[in-house]
Amino acid sequence: ARKFLLLNWPPETARQQPSGTPRLSRVFCSADGLHWDWVGQDARFPHHHEQKVIWDESIQKWVGYSQYSHHQNFLWRKRQIGRQESADFIDWSPKEVTLSADWDANLPPDLEMHDMSVRKVGGLYIGITAEFMAEPFWQEGGGHNWRDQAFCRLGLYTSRDGKRWQRAGGPEAWVDNGPAGTQDYGFACSTAAGMLVHEGRIVIPYSANPQKQSWLSR
Repeated sequence: ARKFLLLNWPPETARQQPSGTPRLSRVFCSADGLHWDWVGQDARFPHHHEQKVIWDESIQKWVGYSQYSHHQNFLWRKRQIGRQESADFIDWSPKEVTLSADWDANLPPDLEMHDMSVRKVGGLYIGITAEFMAEPFWQEGGGHNWRDQAFCRLGLYTSRDGKRWQRAGGPEAWVDNGPAGTQDYGFACSTAAGMLVHEGRIVIPYSANPQKQSWLSR
């Protein structure tokens, strides 16, 4: 019954939460990948709609990487990467920041970490970040800047423990946006976690959008 496991962040549960409380996650299981059952109660510690989970054999736990940002704390508007652990996929540790653009002086100040997928090759963790090149949008009370208008590109990181990450290469994008008119001109984002190998090559699926993210277009 639990051959397939799923973390979900359903909008209806977010709307049901009292104002100012964290949005909660749910865990679902399935025997065939088509029909899903909700497992237990809402997860105590919220995930994110771009949660990427791998099984880490070295620590015998599920490890999830997702955005840590205004979805967890509305006083903190900048997107970073958070990390959580679980022994059973149901009960998760609190999310801790494991990667932030603020920690690298070589990165531009407008760069934020939208999400990160991770795969492990031997003892090396390889992370692919979606890098949100945020533009100022509007100011809220207290000077907080809602930065939800941006192009998004991909960056490459490595780690030996899955917690401390080092950028591979310089501040440039690992995969940049395509030219105007192409599918990934606006958004190259949301890579799949884990390993997909085809004919001896690692394949990295990612989503793409010809327009940048902008609330003005909604």
